[in-house]
Amino acid sequence: EYGRLIVGRAPMHFGLGITHNSGSGLFDHYSDTRDLVGYKIMMGNFYFFPAYAKINEGGLSSYDDVNEWNYQLVYENPDSDAAMGVHYQNREATSGGNDAPAGALGGAAVDGQYNAKNFNIFYKKETDNYNVGFEVAQQGGDTGVRTAGGDRVSLSGFAVALEYEW
Repeated sequence: EYGRLIVGRAPMHFGLGITHNSGSGLFDHYSDTRDLVGYKIMMGNFYFFPAYAKINEGGLSSYDDVNEWNYQLVYENPDSDAAMGVHYQNREATSGGNDAPAGALGGAAVDGQYNAKNFNIFYKKETDNYNVGFEVAQQGGDTGVRTAGGDRVSLSGFAVALEYEW
């Protein structure tokens, strides 16, 4: 098997689950799914998974969709019980599909498209005595919202997760 075509609603999972969690773990409380078309290309212990997802399909007469591109490159070695990878995600919503809650900002208004980018890196190692893993995630982008003073409202976030079992 060298690849897998994935079409339809599918769970999205990456790393320890900071931003994408399939909900398959014992203590997972949610599942991250998408309506997507993707192809998982497998080459030995590596796989590359580009996918196009439709987060929201607007009406046929208007242009108000929310779309997402995802790219994962992952190394999984069952012999050494090690895994690592990178994930890049770009989510865009047109002005018509941007449903940012601008009214909560006191006089702010939606005047452009939503465009957010996520970048994640993870590493996980399992041994007989311990399991250790970490994931680092960064988010940035533009919400398409302007404040009453005319300033753009942007996204900026950083997260780190560490998992250790002895």
